[in-house]
Amino acid sequence: MRERRSSALRSGVGLHYQVLPESIYPLFGAAVHESVCVPVKGNQGRLSPMDIGSIHPLLDKATAVLIGCGMGCSETTAAVEKTVLDTVTCPVIIDADGINALEGHIDVLEAAHCPVILTPHDGEFVRLGGD
Repeated sequence: MRERRSSALRSGVGLHYQVLPESIYPLFGAAVHESVCVPVKGNQGRLSPMDIGSIHPLLDKATAVLIGCGMGCSETTAAVEKTVLDTVTCPVIIDADGINALEGHIDVLEAAHCPVILTPHDGEFVRLGGD
C-alpha cells in the first residue's frame, strides 16, 4: 500500500486523501505524514457502505479514486466498491483487494458510471476473469 500511495504522490497529485477506519487511524496517521487522513467509523476494521455518506464530499470533488489496497476481500468491500462506482464520474483505479472482492461481481464493473482502470497481477486477473 505504501508504494502505491508514494507513487501517486511522486506523480504530482495535489491533495491525497486516505480514507480509513478510525480503528487503524492512530497507527496509520503516525506513520504517514504526506496524506490527509480521513478516519471513518468502519465496521470491524474495514470500510463499510455506511461510511460513503461521510466521504461523499471527497468523492464529489475527486479527480481520481484508488480503491482496494489493504481493504480486505469481503462482501462489504464489494459493496463499498459498488457504491463508489455508482457515485463518482472520475476515473477509478481498482487494485489488490478491490480486484479480489469483485470475484463473482463482474456486473459491478459493467454497471460503473465512470472510467475504470484495473491493475491486476496474474493471480488477481485469473480470479476476476478466469483463465
